[in-house]
Amino acid sequence: MPLVVTYAFLYLPIAVLVVMSFNASKTPFTWTGFSTRWYGELFSNELIREGFINTMIVAVGAT
Repeated sequence: MPLVVTYAFLYLPIAVLVVMSFNASKTPFTWTGFSTRWYGELFSNELIREGFINTMIVAVGAT
């Protein structure tokens, strides 16, 4: 039983963040529908896109 509580304590916040990242609303706790709008805005930023590409290059090179 303590193991289940520990895993829930660790993974439940991550699951909530993943679900809420697909929320169409600007406020995090008002669900207005499913959307990938925020991911589109995230990858439209040039600095974030370059950082992501560099991270993937380093990850592939390290493996």
